[in-house]
Amino acid sequence: MKTNRRAFAATLVVVLFVGSAVRAQEPIPAPPPVLATETEAEVPAPPPAVAIPAPPATTLALSTEMMDPMLASRVTALLDYRASVTRREMIFSGITLMALGAVSTGLGAFLVSNSDDSFVGRGLDTDSFFGWLLVATGPAAVIQGIGLFALTAPVEERANRYNAQFADGMSREEYAALGGELRADASMAHFQRMLGSVAGFSMCAGGLAAIFVTGASSNLSDDDRTFGYAFGGTTIAVGALTGILMLAVRLPQERDWQAYQEGVPPESYSARISVSPSAFASGGGLNVSGSF
Repeated sequence: MKTNRRAFAATLVVVLFVGSAVRAQEPIPAPPPVLATETEAEVPAPPPAVAIPAPPATTLALSTEMMDPMLASRVTALLDYRASVTRREMIFSGITLMALGAVSTGLGAFLVSNSDDSFVGRGLDTDSFFGWLLVATGPAAVIQGIGLFALTAPVEERANRYNAQFADGMSREEYAALGGELRADASMAHFQRMLGSVAGFSMCAGGLAAIFVTGASSNLSDDDRTFGYAFGGTTIAVGALTGILMLAVRLPQERDWQAYQEGVPPESYSARISVSPSAFASGGGLNVSGSF
């Protein structure tokens, strides 16, 4: 009986061993393929890489094309002419202001010294008031006149700058840059001229108002009435002249811009009379100058 049990156990061990060996020799099946989901199947492939061009150079090479030498000489003559005229106008205006300032100061001192009223006392009479007013405004005019001698006008700076650039010829870029400056000056000059014209005709309205008030006042003396009419008439005349001249006569900056557009003809820097508005601390008016 024990023998049969041992034989059965041995047979069972052999069968298990053989079965394990057979299973070990069987190939392991490959895992099933992973199927792409619907969302992944719809994702397009990325586009191919595109080469990004290099940025342009920051320094642009200017054209070396030069303008006609004759045109360059005419442009230089125009700039020099405008600078010389402006310098003469500044010298004349400076001398005039210094002379007026000195006269105003001297006249004011004379009025104050011959007045009976004290500056600190009970008040100022008419002579003292105008005397001190002239003493206060006279030195300001002298300082303005000195400043006109010492300062350099923009047209003078422009002439010096472009004459140095045009020493070796004038390129198209330099000619275009000059045109931009002249156009900006012409636009500002036109605005100032229209503003001066409006101011002139406004003075006419003020003169008419002065005449109307003088005529409507019944308690004026003959001298005061005469003064009122004279003041109103003078204001109308000066205002009308200023308004008409500002409308009719172009300023030098406007003429320079037209000359540039026409190729700077020689007559653009010939003898002429110019009219321009002027304003100072002591007053304003018209600046009339001639160049021959």
